Amino acid sequence: MRAVVLNRSAFVGINAGTLLLVMLPVGLRAQVSIGWDFGTASGTLSPNTGTTSADLSVSDLSSFLAQTLSLNTTSSSAGYAGATGDFSVSFAAKAGSFSLPDSSAFVFTLTPVSGYQVTLTELTFGSRSTASGPSDLAVYTSSDNYGSAVFSTSLSASPPDGSWLLYETGSLSSVTGTSSAPLTVMLYGYGGSSTSSGNWRLDDLTVSYSLTASAVPEPSTYAGLAVLGFAVYRRRRNAGQGPVKFLPPFPLSICRTVDHAYRPSLCLLP
Repeated sequence: MRAVVLNRSAFVGINAGTLLLVMLPVGLRAQVSIGWDFGTASGTLSPNTGTTSADLSVSDLSSFLAQTLSLNTTSSSAGYAGATGDFSVSFAAKAGSFSLPDSSAFVFTLTPVSGYQVTLTELTFGSRSTASGPSDLAVYTSSDNYGSAVFSTSLSASPPDGSWLLYETGSLSSVTGTSSAPLTVMLYGYGGSSTSSGNWRLDDLTVSYSLTASAVPEPSTYAGLAVLGFAVYRRRRNAGQGPVKFLPPFPLSICRTVDHAYRPSLCLLP
């Protein structure tokens, strides 16, 4: 549903009791991305590429099982489009088959402000696995309480011999967090033959996501406010009173765009 967006000057000369319902569809946020290249002059685990949003906070990259992460320029990324080189992040991935509570993983969290929910749409990253490092990768999220992998691939396509490759999940589906709650993403590496230092590295991790306003009033709310507005109008008219004065606009915010250009509202106009 579309609506005409009015500014304050458009309200001049409209009498009390006029009810304006301005609605825009939920999910107006454009897809944006944020990521990590892990630094150039010095290493960092904080996101440092892409577009930031005032309505979303992104955690530093960390490791599951509290394994020590190493930032260094040893074996810098190379050989794929967009490889930034310089610093990458690594740890000693555990050997053996996949285990949700016991395999090694890189972890980050996307936390929207209250009233919004975040949807993960795509991941891209450079990966380097040594001959004894992880042979497979799987991505799990908190959107389904880590019930099933949203993406998986074989790292043996390298093969895991120290070569860097770029991996892309493509468009992800059904990876949406709960309203006003964080969405945690885990990149598991498993299937290696030994747990040796720096046997798995990541670089140029990019996270594409969108934000959706989730706190939208039910239709019954609009109906109730419409009835209230009309009742106030009738009562004052029958009593011979002047128009009700509201400072325009008198909004009930529904959602807004990334740059806050629109503020859909339910308004009583002066």
